Amino acid sequence: MATKRRKVEIYRLTISGLEDGTDYSKFLQQVRSQFDEAVDAVHQTGKKCHCLDDIRISRGRARFRFYSYSEGDRPEIINTTDLTISPNPLEDDETFVDWTHVLGSELNGRYVLVIERVQTGMWPSKIEEYFQWMIDKQASSAKIEKYIADEEVTVSIEIEPDEAFMKKVLAMDRITSAMVRIVRPNPGWKDLDKELGGEADESDAHYAEVRMNARRSGSLDKKKGIIKAMKEMDNNKKLGRAVVEGKVDDETEVLSSERTSKHKYKYLPTDAVGNVVRDKAFEKLGDYFDTLS
Repeated sequence: MATKRRKVEIYRLTISGLEDGTDYSKFLQQVRSQFDEAVDAVHQTGKKCHCLDDIRISRGRARFRFYSYSEGDRPEIINTTDLTISPNPLEDDETFVDWTHVLGSELNGRYVLVIERVQTGMWPSKIEEYFQWMIDKQASSAKIEKYIADEEVTVSIEIEPDEAFMKKVLAMDRITSAMVRIVRPNPGWKDLDKELGGEADESDAHYAEVRMNARRSGSLDKKKGIIKAMKEMDNNKKLGRAVVEGKVDDETEVLSSERTSKHKYKYLPTDAVGNVVRDKAFEKLGDYFDTLS
């Protein structure tokens, strides 16, 4: 069976504004079920359209299957034998579909997403946008209202950094600046109380970014302040977007958690027309999920 090599990344999903103890998988499944027709569940951003085809829960894990397409996308066709080019045979209201597979489940107090990276499919930022749009559309539904607390629901999808990120940070000779983002209502929201001064809660913020700069020719302390807080958040799997600048052997180096994401490359089996086989894809994503615990 033919395969496609895909990058598979680990992200963390946080949904604020829900009742305590809400099961994200069942909640999102219930939201999706409120759309009567598939066309109602299509969200367009720019020229690209995205739709959550369905959510199936198997062995405690949610299997999200998205498809993406661009209206009017009908490139010409080439015959690979004689290299003749002809018009695309698709009708005006037909186009190509790209599938994206995502596996989600709670793990050690956080909700983890294992996301198949598809260049022409659903990127994590678009999945966040889609979930937010989907929830906003159905928030007034009687079946959804019972899940929602007093505040507005806010969706955040954050990268889960590889363990190497903080190791590289702590190995720096000198740290000149550090920035960390905390999303609501991540438990890490309170980890930087001294730096935030309560302003994030008072501002009803989606996320807060804290940045610290060392004095000229100085270094941020690795055992106190923002670096210590980042280390604790990383140990507790709460660290999301972070950027640290410093010196290594007198050379300036910038480290970003987004460039050291936790990921693997997987070979996903494809069918006769080149699409990734659904069940096989989720098996591969599940194999990776098993290694996270």
